[in-house]
Amino acid sequence: MKATKIILWLLGALFGLLALVVIYLLVAFDPNDYRQRIGEMVQDKTGLQLEIKGPMSWSLFPQFAITLEDVQAGYPDRPTVATLQHASVSMDVPALISGRLSLSGLMVDGLVLDLNRDKTGANNWDRPSAASSPAARSTAEPGSQPASSASRSMALAIDDIDLQNVQVNYHDLQANQNIALGPVNLRASEIRLGQAFPLTLTLPLSVQADGKQAVQLGNKLQASMLLDPERQLYQLHDMDLLSTIDGVTRQSLLLEIKGDVDADLQQQQVRLPNLKLALNGMQGQLDATVKDLQKAPALQGSLQLAELNLRKWLSDIGMSVSLPDEKALTAASMTTALMVDRQQLSLTNLTARLDESKISGSFQQPLNKGQTEFKLGIDQLNLDRYLASSASPATQPEASSSTTAAATAKTTSDTGYSKAPMLPVEVLQRLNLRGSVQLGKLTYQQVAMSQVKFNVAAAAGKLVVDQASAQIAEGKVALKAQVDAQKVPLRSQLQFNVDHLALEQVQTLLGSTQPAVNGIGSMNGSLSMSGNSVFDWVNSLNGSAKANVTDGRLNNINLTQQICEGIAFANQETLTAAADSEHTRLTNASLQAQFNNGVAHIDSAQGQLVGASAKGSGQINLPQRQLDMGVGVVIEGDTSREACTINPKFQGLEWPLRCQGSLDGDPAKWCRPDKEGFAKTVTSLASNEAKRKAQKELSRALDKQSDKLSEKLGGDNAEAVKGLLQGLFKK
Repeated sequence: MKATKIILWLLGALFGLLALVVIYLLVAFDPNDYRQRIGEMVQDKTGLQLEIKGPMSWSLFPQFAITLEDVQAGYPDRPTVATLQHASVSMDVPALISGRLSLSGLMVDGLVLDLNRDKTGANNWDRPSAASSPAARSTAEPGSQPASSASRSMALAIDDIDLQNVQVNYHDLQANQNIALGPVNLRASEIRLGQAFPLTLTLPLSVQADGKQAVQLGNKLQASMLLDPERQLYQLHDMDLLSTIDGVTRQSLLLEIKGDVDADLQQQQVRLPNLKLALNGMQGQLDATVKDLQKAPALQGSLQLAELNLRKWLSDIGMSVSLPDEKALTAASMTTALMVDRQQLSLTNLTARLDESKISGSFQQPLNKGQTEFKLGIDQLNLDRYLASSASPATQPEASSSTTAAATAKTTSDTGYSKAPMLPVEVLQRLNLRGSVQLGKLTYQQVAMSQVKFNVAAAAGKLVVDQASAQIAEGKVALKAQVDAQKVPLRSQLQFNVDHLALEQVQTLLGSTQPAVNGIGSMNGSLSMSGNSVFDWVNSLNGSAKANVTDGRLNNINLTQQICEGIAFANQETLTAAADSEHTRLTNASLQAQFNNGVAHIDSAQGQLVGASAKGSGQINLPQRQLDMGVGVVIEGDTSREACTINPKFQGLEWPLRCQGSLDGDPAKWCRPDKEGFAKTVTSLASNEAKRKAQKELSRALDKQSDKLSEKLGGDNAEAVKGLLQGLFKK
């Protein structure tokens, strides 16, 4: 009994002594007295100048806790790297002694990291002469051992983590770039290794480069997180990531990602099984795996975008769409296999739908420098539904006549050719791509085409369109084009071959409302030009071309009628009736032209008309929009249906016409009889007719005299004299 009392007294004295020690430490030991010493130790080990400006406090019971306020750190003679307003941590000491890191709370408020790079590339977070520091030497010593397995496997338990107003600012004067991360807020509780715990995180991000408008992302994450270092498993389950994106479009974008993320570092892969994606109502699904995380991480999987009204979606994000067809862009969807690595983004087995068009193919985009590649197949496409026509004058904003005239003068020449740039030169100079496109059916400006295909390649400022062909109006067009954007001015080349094409539809395709020629045409040629406007191209057009027309018609020009008028004028007669047709029918026509700085020199033009033939030469001056040609028409048969009935004595003669005028004028006024030429033809005809009649009368008289001589001379002598007289007078 006495021994028991002694033991109890000793235990009481021991606990009393321990309490006195704790009280002494709490009262007599002030951590603020060691702030300078702590700063010196940190600078000695890391080179950082650590300054604790605010109060420090600590406690031992019931838990060990430390609190810091108003702390800043940075290297000497450099901008401050980090500042901290408040931080506190509390831990279970008995658990720490037993090998478990058990924190009841970790709280950080107002941590700011300012990372700066100056114009020379120097960083404020790099330690000067870091290689000579004791810490660097210790990590470089070959005898150093990695942390023991016991330390790596220490159990971790944190009841609550609260990070508030954490900010990371990156300023790069060399690259003229600013990145701001924060304020970051993180809340997590009941954190145990190998067990799932709830996590809430807000992570705003702002990126600004070259003084342009900043792109801002507001990210908020809620998930159930699992950390298992022993099995190297890290998971986010029931993840809900909500991100607002500003600075990309007029309206804010709202991106939402839901699903699971499973990282297995032993297998060096991250699985993204069936992630649900939504971007302002655009729904999608991503099923992918990221493999080979350490050496060459690569994402492989599939991406699906559900059908949506793309027109409405674009309008909702501030991109106004004005198209001729109100139903255009109302149905769009896509499915593709996806692969992303450090080098490129690849879409394979791509299938998409745009309204009634079905699209398939592949696409590869390098993430660094490299060539974009694509291969697309489209079953049908009506471009008229998607290409907005020019606004009518009534829809244009009002402007003063002087302003309109000044703007027109700057962009239009005196002959009406636009001087506005046609090709984006800077884009062409940077363009680096190679691809091919095939379309089953294509409609453009109401012209139907089929079996359309072309290859395109662009690199080093040169754009080449090769093996381009299409079936148009029962004909075929094949061409090759090249643009060299490296040279000033731009140089362009075009080679083309047109076979059995409906000319009326071609002229409609080129914007003509009144086609000059109808019929089936074939053409081939090689042309070159320079500059970057219609005005430049027309004035620098060089090369050659050949054309042929069958079953054709010259609209608003009746060449046979011009011959009738010319003959009537030469005979001082008047036509009693107008022609039944205002046009010239061509059974066949051909021409060859050489282009020199926009002037087409036509050395040989031939045509077969109804009851006549024509040939001519001259030039068409495209820069001045003027026509000047001489045409000779030979009457070869019945022309009554085309204009008038022409006396057979006029057949076989060449009747000259002069075709002159503006290409913008009335074609009916282009061609007129060459009066001087007609007069010469009629005079020649009259002279020939007089000679014919005189010869006829002379032959008749000689025949009579020869008969008389034959009676007197008789026999062979009479016939010889008769032949001599006829030969003499005919000469």
